Amino acid sequence: MATEFDARHSESLAWVLRLPFVSASQLALLLGDREAAVNAGLRSLDRQGWLDWVDSPVPDAEAARLYVLTDEARKWVGERLAAGAEAFPLPHAHNEILHRFAGIEATIAFNRFVAELGSACRRDPDLQLSEALSLPVRRREAWWPPGVHGLGVLQHRGRTAPLFVAIDHLAAPAVHRAATVAGWYAHRDSGRRSSPDAPIIVLAPDARAAEEWKQAVVGTAERRGVLPLVVLVAQRGTGLGGNLLAGLRWRAQPSTCQPITSNFDGPPETLPRSVRLHEWARQALGDTPARARRAQRERVAALSLFASPEQVKLLETVGRLPLLPESDLGLVRAVPPPLLRRQLERAQRNRLVQVVVRPNGQKHFVLGEFGLRLLAARAGVPFRRFANHTPFVAALPGAAGGRLQTLIRQFEHTVGANGFMLACLRDGPGAETPTLACWKNPIEAVVRFESGGVRRTLRPDGAGEVVQGAKLHSFFLEWDRGTERINVLLEKLTRYAAYDRSATAASADVLLVVTPNPHREAVVWRAVSAVMRPEAERGEVRTTVASLVDQYGPYAPIWRQFGSDARESWPG
Repeated sequence: MATEFDARHSESLAWVLRLPFVSASQLALLLGDREAAVNAGLRSLDRQGWLDWVDSPVPDAEAARLYVLTDEARKWVGERLAAGAEAFPLPHAHNEILHRFAGIEATIAFNRFVAELGSACRRDPDLQLSEALSLPVRRREAWWPPGVHGLGVLQHRGRTAPLFVAIDHLAAPAVHRAATVAGWYAHRDSGRRSSPDAPIIVLAPDARAAEEWKQAVVGTAERRGVLPLVVLVAQRGTGLGGNLLAGLRWRAQPSTCQPITSNFDGPPETLPRSVRLHEWARQALGDTPARARRAQRERVAALSLFASPEQVKLLETVGRLPLLPESDLGLVRAVPPPLLRRQLERAQRNRLVQVVVRPNGQKHFVLGEFGLRLLAARAGVPFRRFANHTPFVAALPGAAGGRLQTLIRQFEHTVGANGFMLACLRDGPGAETPTLACWKNPIEAVVRFESGGVRRTLRPDGAGEVVQGAKLHSFFLEWDRGTERINVLLEKLTRYAAYDRSATAASADVLLVVTPNPHREAVVWRAVSAVMRPEAERGEVRTTVASLVDQYGPYAPIWRQFGSDARESWPG
Protein backbone atom coordinates (compact mmCIF):
# COMPACT_ATOMS: atom_id res chain seq x y z
CA MET A 1 0.00 0.00 0.00
CA ALA A 2 1.34 3.45 -0.88
CA THR A 3 2.59 5.60 1.93
CA GLU A 4 0.10 8.37 2.68
CA PHE A 5 2.24 11.48 2.83
CA ASP A 6 1.07 15.00 3.41
CA ALA A 7 2.87 18.28 4.09
CA ARG A 8 2.83 17.65 7.85
CA HIS A 9 4.49 14.25 7.44
CA SER A 10 7.21 15.79 5.26
CA GLU A 11 7.79 18.60 7.72
CA SER A 12 8.00 16.17 10.66
CA LEU A 13 10.52 13.96 8.87
CA ALA A 14 12.56 17.03 7.88
CA TRP A 15 12.87 18.06 11.53
CA VAL A 16 13.78 14.51 12.61
CA LEU A 17 16.45 14.54 9.90
CA ARG A 18 17.82 17.87 11.18
CA LEU A 19 17.53 16.98 14.87
CA PRO A 20 18.16 13.27 15.53
CA PHE A 21 16.50 12.04 18.74
CA VAL A 22 13.96 14.84 18.87
CA SER A 23 10.90 14.31 21.08
CA ALA A 24 7.21 14.72 20.28
CA SER A 25 6.90 17.70 22.64
CA GLN A 26 9.83 19.43 20.93
CA LEU A 27 8.36 18.71 17.48
CA ALA A 28 5.05 20.17 18.63
CA LEU A 29 6.78 23.47 19.44
CA LEU A 30 8.58 23.48 16.07
CA LEU A 31 5.47 22.61 14.07
CA GLY A 32 3.14 24.84 16.07
CA ASP A 33 0.77 21.91 16.54
CA ARG A 34 -0.81 20.03 19.42
CA GLU A 35 1.38 17.33 20.92
CA ALA A 36 -1.40 14.75 20.59
CA ALA A 37 -1.63 15.38 16.84
CA VAL A 38 2.15 15.22 16.48
CA ASN A 39 2.24 11.91 18.38
CA ALA A 40 -0.39 10.45 16.05
CA GLY A 41 1.64 11.46 13.00
CA LEU A 42 4.85 10.00 14.49
CA ARG A 43 3.13 6.69 15.21
CA SER A 44 1.93 6.56 11.60
CA LEU A 45 5.44 7.22 10.26
CA ASP A 46 6.79 4.58 12.65
CA ARG A 47 4.40 1.97 11.26
CA GLN A 48 5.39 2.91 7.72
CA GLY A 49 9.06 2.24 8.44
CA TRP A 50 10.34 5.83 8.48
CA LEU A 51 11.03 6.27 12.17
CA ASP A 52 12.85 4.46 14.94
CA TRP A 53 12.66 5.53 18.57
CA VAL A 54 14.25 4.97 21.96
CA ASP A 55 13.18 5.82 25.48
CA SER A 56 15.11 8.76 26.84
CA PRO A 57 17.81 7.59 29.30
CA VAL A 58 17.84 11.10 30.76
CA PRO A 59 15.24 12.03 33.42
CA ASP A 60 13.27 14.60 31.47
CA ALA A 61 9.48 14.74 31.42
CA GLU A 62 9.57 16.62 28.11
CA ALA A 63 11.56 13.94 26.27
CA ALA A 64 10.14 10.51 27.12
CA ARG A 65 10.50 9.02 23.63
CA LEU A 66 13.15 10.18 21.16
CA TYR A 67 12.73 9.76 17.39
CA VAL A 68 15.29 9.21 14.64
CA LEU A 69 15.08 8.12 10.99
CA THR A 70 15.55 4.40 10.39
CA ASP A 71 18.59 3.10 8.51
CA GLU A 72 16.57 2.60 5.33
CA ALA A 73 15.00 6.05 5.61
CA ARG A 74 18.41 7.67 6.05
CA LYS A 75 19.75 5.68 3.11
CA TRP A 76 16.89 6.90 0.91
CA VAL A 77 17.32 10.51 2.06
CA GLY A 78 21.09 10.26 1.59
CA GLU A 79 20.60 9.37 -2.07
CA ARG A 80 18.34 12.39 -2.51
CA LEU A 81 20.85 14.66 -0.78
CA ALA A 82 23.71 13.39 -2.95
CA ALA A 83 21.74 14.28 -6.06
CA GLY A 84 21.00 17.84 -4.91
CA ALA A 85 22.93 20.83 -3.61
CA GLU A 86 22.15 21.33 0.06
CA ALA A 87 23.02 24.59 1.79
CA PHE A 88 24.02 22.79 5.01
CA PRO A 89 25.41 19.32 5.83
CA LEU A 90 22.97 17.01 7.57
CA PRO A 91 23.76 14.42 10.27
CA HIS A 92 22.28 11.34 8.57
CA ALA A 93 25.29 8.96 8.48
CA HIS A 94 25.32 5.96 10.85
CA ASN A 95 28.28 7.26 12.86
CA GLU A 96 26.46 10.60 13.31
CA ILE A 97 23.50 8.83 14.90
CA LEU A 98 25.75 6.86 17.25
CA HIS A 99 27.70 9.99 18.18
CA ARG A 100 24.52 11.81 19.14
CA PHE A 101 23.17 8.97 21.18
CA ALA A 102 26.45 8.42 23.03
CA GLY A 103 26.23 12.09 24.11
CA ILE A 104 22.46 11.97 24.53
CA GLU A 105 22.29 14.67 27.23
CA ALA A 106 23.80 17.28 24.89
CA THR A 107 21.59 16.02 22.05
CA ILE A 108 18.43 16.52 24.10
CA ALA A 109 19.62 19.92 25.36
CA PHE A 110 20.32 21.18 21.82
CA ASN A 111 16.98 19.91 20.51
CA ARG A 112 15.20 21.62 23.41
CA PHE A 113 17.03 24.88 22.67
CA VAL A 114 15.95 24.74 19.02
CA ALA A 115 12.36 23.92 19.97
CA GLU A 116 12.18 26.83 22.43
CA LEU A 117 13.75 29.11 19.84
CA GLY A 118 11.18 28.02 17.25
CA SER A 119 8.36 28.57 19.73
CA ALA A 120 9.66 32.07 20.57
CA CYS A 121 9.81 32.92 16.86
CA ARG A 122 6.18 31.89 16.40
CA ARG A 123 5.16 34.48 18.98
CA ASP A 124 6.82 37.25 16.93
CA PRO A 125 5.25 37.75 13.47
CA ASP A 126 8.44 39.44 12.19
CA LEU A 127 10.82 36.71 13.39
CA GLN A 128 11.34 33.35 11.74
CA LEU A 129 13.54 30.33 12.42
CA SER A 130 14.59 29.73 8.83
CA GLU A 131 16.97 26.87 9.63
CA ALA A 132 18.27 24.81 12.56
CA LEU A 133 20.12 21.52 12.56
CA SER A 134 22.67 19.37 14.35
CA LEU A 135 26.02 19.69 12.64
CA PRO A 136 27.93 16.54 11.67
CA VAL A 137 30.85 15.29 13.72
CA ARG A 138 33.94 17.43 13.23
CA ARG A 139 35.58 16.92 9.83
CA ARG A 140 38.85 18.19 8.43
CA GLU A 141 37.07 20.26 5.77
CA ALA A 142 34.38 21.56 8.15
CA TRP A 143 33.57 25.25 7.86
CA TRP A 144 31.90 25.38 11.29
CA PRO A 145 33.82 25.83 14.56
CA PRO A 146 34.99 22.67 16.34
CA GLY A 147 33.05 21.57 19.39
CA VAL A 148 29.71 23.17 18.48
CA HIS A 149 26.62 20.99 18.45
CA GLY A 150 24.49 22.77 15.92
CA LEU A 151 23.54 25.77 13.85
CA GLY A 152 20.52 28.05 13.72
CA VAL A 153 19.57 30.81 11.30
CA LEU A 154 17.04 33.49 12.25
CA GLN A 155 15.30 35.81 9.80
CA HIS A 156 13.85 39.19 10.76
CA ARG A 157 12.33 41.57 8.21
CA GLY A 158 14.58 40.52 5.35
CA ARG A 159 17.72 40.21 7.49
CA THR A 160 19.30 36.96 8.65
CA ALA A 161 21.46 36.07 11.62
CA PRO A 162 23.28 32.74 11.93
CA LEU A 163 24.31 31.37 15.32
CA PHE A 164 26.22 28.33 16.54
CA VAL A 165 25.29 26.47 19.72
CA ALA A 166 27.63 24.58 22.07
CA ILE A 167 26.33 22.44 24.94
CA ASP A 168 28.39 22.13 28.11
CA HIS A 169 28.23 19.33 30.68
CA LEU A 170 28.75 19.51 34.42
CA ALA A 171 31.41 16.77 34.37
CA ALA A 172 33.52 18.49 31.69
CA PRO A 173 36.84 19.73 33.14
CA ALA A 174 37.95 23.36 32.87
CA VAL A 175 40.80 22.34 30.57
CA HIS A 176 38.25 21.06 28.05
CA ARG A 177 36.45 24.41 28.00
CA ALA A 178 39.76 26.22 27.50
CA ALA A 179 40.80 23.82 24.70
CA THR A 180 37.44 24.25 22.98
CA VAL A 181 37.72 28.04 23.07
CA ALA A 182 41.29 27.84 21.71
CA GLY A 183 39.94 25.76 18.84
CA TRP A 184 37.35 28.43 18.09
CA TYR A 185 40.02 31.13 17.85
CA ALA A 186 42.20 28.92 15.64
CA HIS A 187 39.20 28.29 13.39
CA ARG A 188 38.41 31.99 13.12
CA ASP A 189 42.01 32.85 12.26
CA SER A 190 42.32 30.05 9.69
CA GLY A 191 40.20 31.91 7.14
CA ARG A 192 37.92 28.88 6.52
CA ARG A 193 34.93 30.32 8.34
CA SER A 194 31.78 30.93 6.35
CA SER A 195 30.00 33.02 8.98
CA PRO A 196 32.55 35.50 10.34
CA ASP A 197 30.02 37.36 12.49
CA ALA A 198 28.06 34.36 13.76
CA PRO A 199 28.17 34.27 17.58
CA ILE A 200 28.56 31.05 19.52
CA ILE A 201 25.95 30.48 22.20
CA VAL A 202 27.21 28.30 25.07
CA LEU A 203 24.60 26.63 27.26
CA ALA A 204 26.43 26.04 30.55
CA PRO A 205 25.19 23.69 33.32
CA ASP A 206 25.79 26.11 36.21
CA ALA A 207 27.23 29.50 37.18
CA ARG A 208 30.73 28.10 37.84
CA ALA A 209 30.98 26.60 34.36
CA ALA A 210 29.57 29.77 32.79
CA GLU A 211 32.28 31.83 34.48
CA GLU A 212 34.98 29.42 33.24
CA TRP A 213 33.73 29.89 29.67
CA LYS A 214 33.81 33.67 29.98
CA GLN A 215 37.32 33.65 31.45
CA ALA A 216 38.53 31.28 28.71
CA VAL A 217 37.16 33.54 25.96
CA VAL A 218 38.78 36.69 27.38
CA GLY A 219 42.01 35.00 28.46
CA THR A 220 42.61 33.33 25.10
CA ALA A 221 42.06 36.63 23.27
CA GLU A 222 44.58 38.38 25.55
CA ARG A 223 47.20 35.67 25.04
CA ARG A 224 46.74 35.76 21.27
CA GLY A 225 46.56 39.56 21.14
CA VAL A 226 43.32 39.49 19.11
CA LEU A 227 39.78 40.74 19.47
CA PRO A 228 37.58 38.46 21.61
CA LEU A 229 35.15 36.12 19.93
CA VAL A 230 31.46 36.84 20.18
CA VAL A 231 30.46 34.14 22.67
CA LEU A 232 27.18 34.41 24.56
CA VAL A 233 27.11 32.26 27.71
CA ALA A 234 23.85 31.30 29.38
CA GLN A 235 22.84 28.69 31.93
CA ARG A 236 20.69 25.85 30.67
CA GLY A 237 17.11 25.91 31.85
CA THR A 238 16.99 29.67 32.39
CA GLY A 239 15.18 30.44 29.13
CA LEU A 240 16.41 32.24 26.05
CA GLY A 241 16.08 35.73 27.47
CA GLY A 242 16.29 39.03 25.62
CA ASN A 243 20.08 39.02 25.31
CA LEU A 244 19.99 36.52 22.46
CA LEU A 245 18.62 38.82 19.79
CA ALA A 246 20.75 41.70 21.05
CA GLY A 247 23.92 39.63 20.69
CA LEU A 248 23.27 38.41 17.13
CA ARG A 249 24.90 39.85 14.01
CA TRP A 250 22.21 40.61 11.45
CA ARG A 251 22.88 40.68 7.72
CA ALA A 252 20.85 42.73 5.28
CA GLN A 253 20.10 39.79 3.00
CA PRO A 254 17.41 37.14 2.88
CA SER A 255 18.07 33.53 3.75
CA THR A 256 19.21 31.30 0.89
CA CYS A 257 18.29 28.06 2.65
CA GLN A 258 16.63 25.44 0.50
CA PRO A 259 13.60 23.76 2.11
CA ILE A 260 14.64 20.36 3.39
CA THR A 261 11.03 19.17 3.19
CA SER A 262 11.44 18.96 -0.59
CA ASN A 263 13.69 15.92 -0.06
CA PHE A 264 10.62 13.96 1.02
CA ASP A 265 8.64 14.64 -2.15
CA GLY A 266 7.68 11.46 -3.97
CA PRO A 267 8.52 8.93 -1.24
CA PRO A 268 8.63 5.21 -2.04
CA GLU A 269 5.54 3.11 -1.56
CA THR A 270 7.28 0.98 1.07
CA LEU A 271 10.55 0.99 2.96
CA PRO A 272 12.40 -2.24 3.78
CA ARG A 273 12.47 -3.10 7.46
CA SER A 274 15.48 -1.65 9.28
CA VAL A 275 17.29 -3.12 12.25
CA ARG A 276 15.96 -1.24 15.25
CA LEU A 277 18.38 0.56 17.55
CA HIS A 278 17.47 -1.69 20.47
CA GLU A 279 18.20 -4.78 18.38
CA TRP A 280 21.49 -3.36 17.17
CA ALA A 281 22.52 -2.39 20.71
CA ARG A 282 21.84 -5.86 22.13
CA GLN A 283 23.92 -7.40 19.36
CA ALA A 284 26.76 -4.90 19.94
CA LEU A 285 26.82 -5.62 23.68
CA GLY A 286 26.72 -9.36 23.06
CA ASP A 287 30.00 -9.24 21.14
CA THR A 288 33.37 -9.36 22.87
CA PRO A 289 34.72 -5.79 23.33
CA ALA A 290 37.32 -4.99 20.67
CA ARG A 291 40.22 -2.55 20.78
CA ALA A 292 39.41 -1.05 17.36
CA ARG A 293 38.31 2.57 17.69
CA ARG A 294 35.15 2.11 15.64
CA ALA A 295 34.11 -0.91 17.70
CA GLN A 296 34.71 1.03 20.92
CA ARG A 297 32.54 3.93 19.71
CA GLU A 298 29.73 1.57 18.78
CA ARG A 299 29.88 -0.21 22.13
CA VAL A 300 29.78 3.08 24.04
CA ALA A 301 26.71 4.18 22.03
CA ALA A 302 25.03 0.83 22.77
CA LEU A 303 25.84 1.16 26.46
CA SER A 304 24.39 4.67 26.47
CA LEU A 305 21.12 3.27 25.11
CA PHE A 306 20.63 1.05 28.16
CA ALA A 307 22.29 3.25 30.83
CA SER A 308 19.60 4.48 33.21
CA PRO A 309 20.16 7.62 35.29
CA GLU A 310 20.70 5.41 38.36
CA GLN A 311 23.32 3.39 36.48
CA VAL A 312 25.19 6.55 35.45
CA LYS A 313 25.14 7.84 39.04
CA LEU A 314 26.55 4.52 40.22
CA LEU A 315 29.38 4.78 37.68
CA GLU A 316 30.14 8.32 38.82
CA THR A 317 30.26 7.18 42.46
CA VAL A 318 32.51 4.18 41.74
CA GLY A 319 34.77 6.40 39.61
CA ARG A 320 35.07 9.16 42.19
CA LEU A 321 35.37 6.83 45.19
CA PRO A 322 37.29 3.77 44.00
CA LEU A 323 37.89 0.60 46.02
CA LEU A 324 34.70 0.78 48.09
CA PRO A 325 33.03 -2.56 48.92
CA GLU A 326 29.35 -3.11 48.15
CA SER A 327 28.14 -2.23 51.66
CA ASP A 328 29.94 1.11 51.63
CA LEU A 329 28.67 1.90 48.13
CA GLY A 330 25.17 1.34 49.48
CA LEU A 331 25.84 3.85 52.25
CA VAL A 332 27.12 6.47 49.81
CA ARG A 333 24.38 5.93 47.23
CA ALA A 334 21.60 5.41 49.82
CA VAL A 335 20.31 2.52 47.71
CA PRO A 336 18.66 -0.64 49.14
CA PRO A 337 21.11 -3.61 49.05
CA PRO A 338 19.07 -5.78 46.61
CA LEU A 339 18.76 -2.92 44.10
CA LEU A 340 22.44 -2.00 44.43
CA ARG A 341 23.46 -5.64 43.92
CA ARG A 342 21.45 -5.84 40.69
CA GLN A 343 22.97 -2.59 39.44
CA LEU A 344 26.50 -3.82 40.18
CA GLU A 345 25.88 -7.18 38.53
CA ARG A 346 24.56 -5.50 35.41
CA ALA A 347 27.48 -3.07 35.35
CA GLN A 348 29.93 -5.97 35.66
CA ARG A 349 28.26 -7.87 32.79
CA ASN A 350 28.66 -4.84 30.56
CA ARG A 351 32.24 -4.31 31.81
CA LEU A 352 31.40 -0.88 33.16
CA VAL A 353 32.86 -1.73 36.56
CA GLN A 354 35.50 -4.21 37.67
CA VAL A 355 36.24 -5.94 40.95
CA VAL A 356 39.48 -5.93 42.93
CA VAL A 357 39.54 -8.97 45.22
CA ARG A 358 41.74 -8.74 48.31
CA PRO A 359 43.51 -11.72 49.94
CA ASN A 360 40.71 -11.94 52.53
CA GLY A 361 38.18 -12.40 49.70
CA GLN A 362 36.51 -9.01 50.07
CA LYS A 363 35.45 -7.38 46.79
CA HIS A 364 36.19 -3.72 46.10
CA PHE A 365 34.71 -2.01 43.04
CA VAL A 366 36.47 0.21 40.53
CA LEU A 367 35.34 1.87 37.31
CA GLY A 368 36.06 -0.11 34.14
CA GLU A 369 37.42 1.32 30.90
CA PHE A 370 34.04 1.33 29.17
CA GLY A 371 32.45 2.89 32.23
CA LEU A 372 34.88 5.78 31.89
CA ARG A 373 34.32 5.92 28.12
CA LEU A 374 30.57 6.14 28.70
CA LEU A 375 30.96 9.03 31.17
CA ALA A 376 33.32 10.82 28.76
CA ALA A 377 30.87 10.45 25.87
CA ARG A 378 28.01 11.76 28.00
CA ALA A 379 30.14 14.78 28.91
CA GLY A 380 31.18 15.36 25.28
CA VAL A 381 34.88 15.29 26.19
CA PRO A 382 37.59 13.33 24.33
CA PHE A 383 38.37 10.17 26.25
CA ARG A 384 42.04 10.83 27.04
CA ARG A 385 41.32 14.40 28.12
CA PHE A 386 38.49 13.16 30.32
CA ALA A 387 40.69 10.45 31.86
CA ASN A 388 43.54 12.86 32.60
CA HIS A 389 41.63 15.90 33.83
CA THR A 390 38.65 14.60 35.79
CA PRO A 391 38.60 13.05 39.27
CA PHE A 392 37.41 9.67 37.99
CA VAL A 393 39.74 6.72 38.59
CA ALA A 394 39.38 3.69 36.31
CA ALA A 395 41.04 0.40 35.46
CA LEU A 396 42.77 1.42 32.21
CA PRO A 397 45.40 -0.54 30.29
CA GLY A 398 49.08 0.36 30.43
CA ALA A 399 50.41 3.57 31.92
CA ALA A 400 46.96 5.20 31.74
CA GLY A 401 45.93 3.09 34.74
CA GLY A 402 48.56 4.63 37.01
CA ARG A 403 46.03 6.38 39.23
CA LEU A 404 44.34 3.13 40.21
CA GLN A 405 47.61 1.23 40.61
CA THR A 406 48.85 3.87 43.05
CA LEU A 407 45.69 3.50 45.15
CA ILE A 408 46.02 -0.30 45.11
CA ARG A 409 49.70 -0.16 46.12
CA GLN A 410 48.72 2.11 49.01
CA PHE A 411 45.61 0.06 49.73
CA GLU A 412 45.58 0.42 53.52
CA HIS A 413 46.10 4.15 53.21
CA THR A 414 43.26 4.43 50.65
CA VAL A 415 40.88 2.33 52.76
CA GLY A 416 41.77 4.33 55.87
CA ALA A 417 40.99 7.70 54.29
CA ASN A 418 37.77 6.31 52.80
CA GLY A 419 36.86 4.87 56.19
CA PHE A 420 37.10 8.26 57.86
CA MET A 421 34.73 9.81 55.31
CA LEU A 422 32.36 6.86 55.63
CA ALA A 423 32.35 7.32 59.40
CA CYS A 424 31.34 10.95 58.84
CA LEU A 425 28.41 9.69 56.74
CA ARG A 426 27.35 7.03 59.26
CA ASP A 427 27.34 9.42 62.22
CA GLY A 428 25.05 11.92 60.50
CA PRO A 429 22.73 13.48 59.76
CA GLY A 430 20.74 14.30 62.85
CA ALA A 431 19.20 17.19 64.68
CA GLU A 432 22.42 17.92 66.57
CA THR A 433 24.90 15.87 64.54
CA PRO A 434 27.04 17.45 61.80
CA THR A 435 26.35 16.30 58.24
CA LEU A 436 28.98 15.50 55.63
CA ALA A 437 27.84 17.69 52.73
CA CYS A 438 30.82 17.18 50.41
CA TRP A 439 33.36 14.36 50.00
CA LYS A 440 36.34 15.02 47.74
CA ASN A 441 38.67 12.23 46.73
CA PRO A 442 42.46 12.87 46.59
CA ILE A 443 42.25 14.12 43.00
CA GLU A 444 39.38 16.51 43.67
CA ALA A 445 41.07 17.74 46.85
CA VAL A 446 44.21 18.94 45.04
CA VAL A 447 44.71 22.70 45.43
CA ARG A 448 47.04 24.79 43.27
CA PHE A 449 48.08 28.10 44.76
CA GLU A 450 50.76 30.78 44.56
CA SER A 451 53.15 31.40 47.42
CA GLY A 452 56.00 33.88 47.24
CA GLY A 453 55.59 34.14 43.49
CA VAL A 454 55.92 30.36 43.06
CA ARG A 455 53.15 28.05 41.90
CA ARG A 456 52.70 25.20 44.38
CA THR A 457 50.40 22.22 44.75
CA LEU A 458 48.75 20.85 47.87
CA ARG A 459 47.79 17.15 47.71
CA PRO A 460 45.68 16.09 50.72
CA ASP A 461 44.43 12.54 51.21
CA GLY A 462 40.91 13.92 50.95
CA ALA A 463 38.79 16.94 51.69
CA GLY A 464 35.21 17.70 52.55
CA GLU A 465 32.63 20.01 54.02
CA VAL A 466 30.61 19.43 57.15
CA VAL A 467 27.42 21.33 57.92
CA GLN A 468 26.30 21.86 61.50
CA GLY A 469 23.26 24.03 61.94
CA ALA A 470 23.68 26.87 59.48
CA LYS A 471 27.49 26.82 59.57
CA LEU A 472 29.77 25.22 57.00
CA HIS A 473 33.10 23.71 58.10
CA SER A 474 35.57 22.77 55.35
CA PHE A 475 38.54 20.52 56.05
CA PHE A 476 41.55 18.75 54.58
CA LEU A 477 42.27 15.18 55.66
CA GLU A 478 45.67 13.62 56.21
CA TRP A 479 45.54 9.91 57.01
CA ASP A 480 48.94 9.32 58.58
CA ARG A 481 50.00 5.67 58.94
CA GLY A 482 53.31 6.52 60.61
CA THR A 483 55.36 5.24 57.67
CA GLU A 484 56.63 8.59 56.39
CA ARG A 485 59.99 9.91 57.57
CA ILE A 486 59.98 13.13 59.57
CA ASN A 487 61.45 15.19 56.72
CA VAL A 488 58.59 14.12 54.44
CA LEU A 489 56.08 15.06 57.12
CA LEU A 490 57.75 18.44 57.61
CA GLU A 491 57.70 19.16 53.88
CA LYS A 492 54.00 18.30 53.67
CA LEU A 493 53.12 20.51 56.65
CA THR A 494 55.22 23.33 55.17
CA ARG A 495 52.99 23.21 52.10
CA TYR A 496 49.91 23.49 54.29
CA ALA A 497 51.45 26.50 56.03
CA ALA A 498 52.24 28.15 52.68
CA TYR A 499 48.68 27.50 51.52
CA ASP A 500 47.17 28.95 54.71
CA ARG A 501 49.22 32.12 54.20
CA SER A 502 48.25 32.45 50.52
CA ALA A 503 45.39 34.41 49.03
CA THR A 504 43.76 31.15 47.89
CA ALA A 505 43.11 29.80 51.40
CA ALA A 506 39.64 29.95 52.90
CA SER A 507 39.34 31.06 56.51
CA ALA A 508 37.24 28.01 57.41
CA ASP A 509 39.77 25.40 56.22
CA VAL A 510 40.94 23.06 59.01
CA LEU A 511 43.61 20.36 58.70
CA LEU A 512 42.53 17.08 60.32
CA VAL A 513 45.34 14.58 60.89
CA VAL A 514 44.47 11.01 61.87
CA THR A 515 47.45 9.06 63.28
CA PRO A 516 47.91 5.34 64.05
CA ASN A 517 48.81 5.78 67.74
CA PRO A 518 49.44 8.46 70.44
CA HIS A 519 53.23 8.31 69.91
CA ARG A 520 52.88 9.25 66.23
CA GLU A 521 50.37 11.94 67.22
CA ALA A 522 53.04 13.50 69.45
CA VAL A 523 55.53 13.40 66.54
CA VAL A 524 53.01 15.18 64.33
CA TRP A 525 52.53 17.94 66.92
CA ARG A 526 56.29 18.50 67.16
CA ALA A 527 56.40 18.87 63.38
CA VAL A 528 53.39 21.22 63.43
CA SER A 529 55.07 23.37 66.10
CA ALA A 530 58.16 23.65 63.91
CA VAL A 531 56.59 24.75 60.61
CA MET A 532 53.02 25.96 61.14
CA ARG A 533 52.75 27.16 64.71
CA PRO A 534 50.70 30.33 63.94
CA GLU A 535 48.08 28.29 62.10
CA ALA A 536 47.95 25.73 64.90
CA GLU A 537 47.49 28.45 67.52
CA ARG A 538 44.46 29.69 65.56
CA GLY A 539 42.90 26.23 65.80
CA GLU A 540 43.45 25.34 62.16
CA VAL A 541 45.13 21.99 62.95
CA ARG A 542 43.56 19.09 64.86
CA THR A 543 44.79 15.56 65.43
CA THR A 544 43.40 12.27 66.68
CA VAL A 545 44.11 8.55 66.71
CA ALA A 546 42.47 6.11 64.28
CA SER A 547 41.23 3.82 67.07
CA LEU A 548 39.30 6.74 68.62
CA VAL A 549 37.60 7.41 65.28
CA ASP A 550 36.61 3.74 65.05
CA GLN A 551 35.36 3.59 68.64
CA TYR A 552 33.59 6.92 69.10
CA GLY A 553 33.14 8.41 65.62
CA PRO A 554 34.66 11.52 64.01
CA TYR A 555 32.27 13.99 65.69
CA ALA A 556 33.00 12.81 69.26
CA PRO A 557 35.44 14.64 71.61
CA ILE A 558 38.52 12.89 70.19
CA TRP A 559 40.46 15.82 68.71
CA ARG A 560 43.51 17.57 70.17
CA GLN A 561 44.39 21.18 69.49
CA PHE A 562 47.71 22.99 69.83
CA GLY A 563 49.09 23.30 73.36
CA SER A 564 46.59 20.94 75.03
CA ASP A 565 46.36 17.22 75.78
CA ALA A 566 42.59 17.49 76.29
CA ARG A 567 40.36 16.16 73.54
CA GLU A 568 37.42 18.09 72.16
CA SER A 569 34.79 17.51 69.53
CA TRP A 570 34.99 18.84 66.00
CA PRO A 571 33.25 20.83 64.74
CA GLY A 572 32.76 22.43 68.13
